[in-house]
Amino acid sequence: MSTDTGRSESMPPEEAAESDAAQPDLPPPPQTLQVQFTGTGRGYFSVWLVNVLLNVLSLGLFWPFAQARKQVFFHQHTLVGGQALTFDAKPWTQFQTHLLLIGLCLLNGLVYLFKPALLWLPALLLALLWPALWQASLVFRFKHTQWRGLRFGFVGTVVQAYEVMLPLCLPALFGVLLMSLKIFPSWAELGQTQTLMGPLGVMLLGMVLVLPWQLLRLHAFVRSGCTYASERSHLNPFALAKPVYLLHLKALGMALLLLTALSAVAAVLARAGQSTGLAASLTLSCLAFPLVLHPYFKARMQNLLWGQTASTHIRFRSTLGYLDLFWVNLQNCLLVVLTLGLYWPFAVVRNTRLKMAAMVVVVQGELPRWPAQSSQPTGSLQTLDSASAQMGALS
Repeated sequence: MSTDTGRSESMPPEEAAESDAAQPDLPPPPQTLQVQFTGTGRGYFSVWLVNVLLNVLSLGLFWPFAQARKQVFFHQHTLVGGQALTFDAKPWTQFQTHLLLIGLCLLNGLVYLFKPALLWLPALLLALLWPALWQASLVFRFKHTQWRGLRFGFVGTVVQAYEVMLPLCLPALFGVLLMSLKIFPSWAELGQTQTLMGPLGVMLLGMVLVLPWQLLRLHAFVRSGCTYASERSHLNPFALAKPVYLLHLKALGMALLLLTALSAVAAVLARAGQSTGLAASLTLSCLAFPLVLHPYFKARMQNLLWGQTASTHIRFRSTLGYLDLFWVNLQNCLLVVLTLGLYWPFAVVRNTRLKMAAMVVVVQGELPRWPAQSSQPTGSLQTLDSASAQMGALS
């Protein structure tokens, strides 16, 4: 080592410069971009109030425009690395889809009233159309989202959407079939009820067992189709299968413990003849599950999903804490009840700010070079929704 050092020191300046130039450039260190949400409850309250009033006055026809106004608010107040997202969609395309869904709902009501034997038909049509409509909505939303002057995109195909969504549409068809058993009591006389209930029970149990995997595939479809400049994100569902199933088992165990504790309290109060306390216990039971289990599941899922989402030069980290989300949800629930629902927009903003503050984007490379690179033809890659659209919508 000393010999090499001596040689470099004794080397003439011209040769030393040539030696340094011959060495390859080291890659720039990764950049950590903090995600922030700067929206206020007062600002979103005005957007929310106008949306509610116009939805009521238009009998629901204003819904696509309300969603667009909501997306504009949340995008423009979401900062990634200090720069805001933008959303510039015109909702008329979504309005046509909205009219189609309203037509299907009206058709379902008419069939139920005048031709109940065909009740399965509207449900089947909706199940067949829903994956295509969902994929089109993803393309629409991502295409109109920008950051640093570049648009996000979505390259997931309609075929992939059907592969992911159709297994989740089966419960609706099973529900329609079970309703048919009540509409046609003659089936019971023919002995068809017992024949159908067995296979339906087995299929329902199987669907419950594979539901975590299907939901994971749905997340993987969305996150693996996102693009930004020359980047495309990926999420491997097989890498998350074990932790996601363990998370569902833990949530189930927490639910059973909670149910056991609340049932014991209700039984003690019932024996003591305290009807008021029993009613309070039952009310607490209805609130305990969403207040305790929902933040636990949401915090763990956010950390798992974003921790495994990455592209060639972009990675994500999420450190959302369960207790933090639990306390925010608890306070939001109390304030929403005390204000008769008027605190809802403030609760949404508080929840979104907490989730965004736990997010970090790690970029390998220099961001200013991306616009120049993306100006070259990149095919479908020119068409990644933001973390805001995934977590702030949400729905």
